[in-house]
Amino acid sequence: MTELYDVFISHAGPDKDQVARPIADAMKAAGLAVWFDEDILQIGDSLRRAIDAGLARSRWGVVILSPSFFEREWPQNELDGLFSREVNGERVLLPVWHEISREYLSERSPMLADRVAARTSEGIDAVVEMLLRKVRPDRSLRTIQGKSASLTPTHLTLHNGTNPVITPAIIHNPGTVPLYSLWIKIVPNPQLPAEQIDIETGARTTALEVDSGLLSLSRDAIRLDLILPTVGETPFLLLHTLRPSESREMLLSSRQGPATADLALVRFSLEPETLQLHDGKPMFAFSPPESGKLKRISVPLRRGA
Repeated sequence: MTELYDVFISHAGPDKDQVARPIADAMKAAGLAVWFDEDILQIGDSLRRAIDAGLARSRWGVVILSPSFFEREWPQNELDGLFSREVNGERVLLPVWHEISREYLSERSPMLADRVAARTSEGIDAVVEMLLRKVRPDRSLRTIQGKSASLTPTHLTLHNGTNPVITPAIIHNPGTVPLYSLWIKIVPNPQLPAEQIDIETGARTTALEVDSGLLSLSRDAIRLDLILPTVGETPFLLLHTLRPSESREMLLSSRQGPATADLALVRFSLEPETLQLHDGKPMFAFSPPESGKLKRISVPLRRGA
């Protein structure tokens, strides 16, 4: 079976270590199939044929535009190949500017200068997030030091106007290291009080879980309802730990309707919060991800087995 790729990364050799490889590694860590020359090409391969095949089998082409790029023929041949796919209106080219200005690019490729681009001057993590949002528009993604987490879907129906609708959302760690302090923002439709939104979440960190029969308290998941200056009452969910390759499911619904909500993964950390014991009970400190007035703090429930 012919292998398909999510992205093809076109770059000049001098940009490999600083830009191309970190982007490729971060996108692979996010679960994407990436065509990157040093991963694909083997001794004796035809360079032209391998690149042509990679271009044809990739949904998107990430092009790292730099002075080195325009000084070399091979990267520009790859760019021509991606442009040829756009003749029929198919947009596949995702430009990344590295150490260039709009004026510099306008002199060499006016068509590219007019496109929205990611810029390495904003940091590799920002570049990767911008690329992932384009390649995976159905989910909310965050990247820190090449490690990513995703949340899907980003829009939920919580009440159809007659009955509550219990809707699942999944937060996923596609990487090989654990992630910590994952903050999920839940923005309901206007005039819906935050207390009308119910959240259930499964517990994975057993040391932080207390079973009480049919329902269990999940103390590695904490809910904060904040009053934000711009949007009003907004629930946030904090997950303490997401293990490598782990997915966590949340069930959301509303007791008042009709109701919808937008979801976003706001931030996470690569370092765990320090667990402390207080009267024999585990605790960890945290700070809200946004500034606002704290209205309520609670521990979500999960259904017992």
